[in-house]
Amino acid sequence: MVLYFPPELTDLVIHSYAPPSTDGPIDKDAKATLLACGLVSKNWVPASRFLAFSQVTLKCNWENLHSFSNLIASPICSFRGLAREIVFIVPDVRPRVNTPNALQKLFTSILACLHAESIVIEGENRGTKKPILIREQLRLAFTQSFHATRARTAPTSLTLSSLLFESFSDLTLFLRSFPKLVSLRLYNLSFVLSNLSPHLPPQCLEILHIDGSQVVSMMVTWLMSFPQISTSPIRKLVIGDISQSRELGYLVGYVSSSRDVLECFEVKFREGWEVGGWGACFVLYSILDKLNESWQSY
Repeated sequence: MVLYFPPELTDLVIHSYAPPSTDGPIDKDAKATLLACGLVSKNWVPASRFLAFSQVTLKCNWENLHSFSNLIASPICSFRGLAREIVFIVPDVRPRVNTPNALQKLFTSILACLHAESIVIEGENRGTKKPILIREQLRLAFTQSFHATRARTAPTSLTLSSLLFESFSDLTLFLRSFPKLVSLRLYNLSFVLSNLSPHLPPQCLEILHIDGSQVVSMMVTWLMSFPQISTSPIRKLVIGDISQSRELGYLVGYVSSSRDVLECFEVKFREGWEVGGWGACFVLYSILDKLNESWQSY
């Protein structure tokens, strides 16, 4: 076990280790990691570098939620009050716990212990770009656990990556569990049903990253389907993986309606795709022209 931590260290990633059984003892490797982190949180963090050591990331494997819950509930886990981010990795298999109530109980215990400001849920695609299906029972368990811990912890940042939702409405319904969401990042999401949603967008959202052709068109259309979009608080909009002129077209109306508050706008094109033809050039010109009109008024 390493007892010395250099002053340059500001981030720490802790992985959960699966014990022989879900109710078994914590294995020696995980215990050594927890003890090492305990030394940091007790002896090093309370000094002047406390703020520098505020980004502690805990990664838990979806298949070993019980062991992860045992780890953070252990008395030797003295660093859990410093954790600012939880990363849930969804494997392409059914979880061992197969009832929503049991999953909800586990998620609630984890969220209650850590009080994380940032939540990351990503599909474990093992090097491929195939999105992993987030099954109905998992989505419901997450939703219920976030509602149960809302009074004690309210994450302000959410990242969803490499996931397949059964419908776009399922995604927007899930977002309702984050009433204080400020930053939202959506990467490589897909939907079985690309339906519009009646649910309101997050009202406090200021930073929005969208990556993936299907989610770009659906998300922008959804945001524009409500009258209050004219007073949208989104200050930074990043659109990635653009590969068609049609996707750019969705942005013209949105930029026009939200340009009074939009401070940063980025468009990233898919590698190898050239912005050619009058169609794409005209759309880009229209977006820049609308932004220029707004920013010149300041």
